[in-house]
Amino acid sequence: TDFLREEGSAKNKGAGLSAEAIFDLNYAIKGYEPERRFWVNGLLGASLARHKYEGIDEVLTYGWGVALQPNLRLNKDVSWFLEPRVDVMKNTDNVYGATSGSWAVVPSLLTGVNIHNGSNLKTLRERNAQFTHATVYDHLFIEGAMGAYFSGRQYGMLFSNPLSQARPKFYAAIGKWFTPTSGMRIWGDVNKPKGDKTGEH
Repeated sequence: TDFLREEGSAKNKGAGLSAEAIFDLNYAIKGYEPERRFWVNGLLGASLARHKYEGIDEVLTYGWGVALQPNLRLNKDVSWFLEPRVDVMKNTDNVYGATSGSWAVVPSLLTGVNIHNGSNLKTLRERNAQFTHATVYDHLFIEGAMGAYFSGRQYGMLFSNPLSQARPKFYAAIGKWFTPTSGMRIWGDVNKPKGDKTGEH
């Protein structure tokens, strides 16, 4: 989510903070599956982003995003996931590249791992309908992911030459399930896109 005026400048940085609701779509549709190895979460939330690049004042922007998160359980404590997502961000000072309006559509593709309270999750599945919170730590999870977001002057290039529009993205998150089908996560991301000498995306 940042914008480089000069290629390779270490002073240009971007960061974001998001809060999202999470919905376990498989559990909601198919019900109790104690030994499931694959499931899909849906996410919906709001974001704030801070842009700082050399020679330009700091820019704050905001928006909202939606995502799907297919998960594959590796063991009782860890799952691996993909996260294709689309964020719609206020395009203040064209920090996401020139667009036809004041909002920019920013797709991204991330992959990472989710580390959860495996013993509580196993207990939850065995109990089926019961979902207790004996301590504040019950049903907590943390995530880490990396990937790329795609932002640029020519959105048509996302299909003809997507790698030219890709910018690296990393995030870390903490979250909690409040019911078997719904929860929340808070995550922060940092970005370091490839700049160019003209100041264009």
